[in-house]
Amino acid sequence: MAATTSLTSFATAARWLVRLRQRASTAAVPQLCHVTRLGTATTHSTALEDESVFHRVADRTIHALQERVEAIVDDHCDGGDVTYGDGVLTVFLGHDEGTFVLNKQTPNRQLWLSSPVSGPFRYDYGGTTGDAEADDDELDTLGNLWVSQRDGHKLVHKLREEFAQLLPSAQPL
Repeated sequence: MAATTSLTSFATAARWLVRLRQRASTAAVPQLCHVTRLGTATTHSTALEDESVFHRVADRTIHALQERVEAIVDDHCDGGDVTYGDGVLTVFLGHDEGTFVLNKQTPNRQLWLSSPVSGPFRYDYGGTTGDAEADDDELDTLGNLWVSQRDGHKLVHKLREEFAQLLPSAQPL
């Protein structure tokens, strides 16, 4: 029964992709397009089509998060560690709490989060380049501009929720 269900799902997905490709060949399609887990086509913000702009906005977001997380880990996690290199932020909270990993996915113009609480998420930039130039609280500004296509939540909201769950005595992220 499970094999039949898997084959049926695969066949349905394959037919859907064939129809999507046929439509794409007859219409103007945005340059950056991907299919979400729910089977809906979404496009990335044109604000980040330029790779250098993507890197600037993604790096600012990751660095703003790194600053906040380092303070929390230093104060509330014995043996915790925060490292950043090559576009990957790794936050080890301890053996019981687990590890968060946030990294850039340049070809997709996305940030990917791996969470010990809720698993993997992909975030698309939902603002304009002007939105990313604000100088106030960078984490609040930038973290709210990265949106999950799976369910529409924002990166900073997910991280705040999960850090509060794992480290209830810590100051909010």
